[in-house]
Amino acid sequence: MIRNCTYSQFPRAARLVLCLFLLLSACGGVEDPAATGVDATTDTGDSDTAGDDTTTGDGDGDATTAGDGDGDGDGDGDGDGDGDGDGDGDGDGDGDGDNGFPTLADYRVCQTNVDCPVGLGECITDIPVSRTDGTLGDSVPVSDVLPGVPVGQGVCTRTCVVDESTCDTLTLNAADGTPVPFTCQVIAVGDLAYPDPAPAFPFDDQLDFNEMALARPFAAICRPPFELDNAHIDNFCGACTEAEGCESGTCWRFDTDAPATGDETGTCLEPTPTDGCPLGFESRALGELGDFCVPLTETCGSCQDRDFDSHGAGHCETASIDCDDENRNAFFDGRDSQHPFPTFCGEQDFNCNGRSDQAEQVGVETYKEFHCEFCGDDFDGETVNAGTDSEATLACVNGVMQIADCALDTQVHCSGDVRDTGCEANAAAGGQTYFRDADRDTFGDPNESSLGCPAGPPVGFVDNDRDCNDGDDSIKPGVPDRCDCWGDCAVQGNLIDNDCDGSIDEDVLFYAWFPAH
Repeated sequence: MIRNCTYSQFPRAARLVLCLFLLLSACGGVEDPAATGVDATTDTGDSDTAGDDTTTGDGDGDATTAGDGDGDGDGDGDGDGDGDGDGDGDGDGDGDGDNGFPTLADYRVCQTNVDCPVGLGECITDIPVSRTDGTLGDSVPVSDVLPGVPVGQGVCTRTCVVDESTCDTLTLNAADGTPVPFTCQVIAVGDLAYPDPAPAFPFDDQLDFNEMALARPFAAICRPPFELDNAHIDNFCGACTEAEGCESGTCWRFDTDAPATGDETGTCLEPTPTDGCPLGFESRALGELGDFCVPLTETCGSCQDRDFDSHGAGHCETASIDCDDENRNAFFDGRDSQHPFPTFCGEQDFNCNGRSDQAEQVGVETYKEFHCEFCGDDFDGETVNAGTDSEATLACVNGVMQIADCALDTQVHCSGDVRDTGCEANAAAGGQTYFRDADRDTFGDPNESSLGCPAGPPVGFVDNDRDCNDGDDSIKPGVPDRCDCWGDCAVQGNLIDNDCDGSIDEDVLFYAWFPAH
């Protein structure tokens, strides 16, 4: 019912207040206390913790809260006063009472970017592969590498295939408010350019040494710091030793499939929680130790390197194939395919070149007086040009005398008899500097060079240093700048120098789009 607001007997100001009061009453803004179930003696102007000066419908008679009946002033009904409904008092909703900031016990599954809260990245449904692979292709669906994610859906994160520091842009706060960044983690690896199991020696004709000199294809995303959440141990998936760093789990080595001992570095694995392991991990029985959450790719970081020899899949220190990731002495080096000659010998292939180390290290009768007299005869043979810049140590490789080591890194052997000339060439005379081409786009990285001979570059190198991003074959001289940024391209472009000319997006036309009226 609408009251008639024409009470001329009152002053003008009083009439306005009275009119407003009567209108609110008609719309239910003021109720009869007897009709609300509130004790008529309750103070309705209590200025409670919510600041609303009402106690509408709580039935508790405390004049402190609005509608929850618990008397704590937050309106959630749990009695802890934080408003999240979990009863722990910390405000994060997880019930642990430890961290006042949001944490993640697992990846957040999503369908679109709308499902990803600010700060958790974008909805990634497909992950680019470092280079085209026969198994992974150019990209791999998240549902293929993270079992448990429905087909067509993804997780809130970012990819870190090109640059692992991308993960530093995503953080969650520790209990003391310190930002903790996400971690770049390899979650899929492609084909190995080395047969497994290996056939009988020799099989070097089955290997592509250009392919061997490149890192194994991989896909990687940013993993949230699960260790901040009370569902996981403090050093979840962190580095550890037998004595420290993994008191709540087990410090494990993937190259030996056994716990780390002494000063050995391992990975801290947590016991499998009651509700299972997070995405990207599987529960695995580790003998008498019990069940633990193990990363599907057996790495918690940006490089899958089980034996810690700096070779592997991902952002590893050295870009080349590791043909035996459980033996730190075995790996391929495109700049020295005969390594580690002749420290090891036997019917094995520690230098991953498809030839028996035994055959490579034992020379023919002709060279016995100089070197290769017996298997494992390590660099104690003839030294030529001693005391000069061209000083060299000789070695026998497949029965042919070769330079084993130049005394100076700035020298190289390019011509003449090795016993006469030694390491006679350098960058200024007779030699040439080559540059690593990790992404195989024919342009080299100016920050990684190797001295070679004019006859041609070492495997995996080129004769120019014009690449400004050797981890992405789409970024190189001659390609057009493009606008493929996150966010508003019309404002910021893609902030990438696609054509390596020192300018960013100078060829891109920006347009401002306005809605039609």
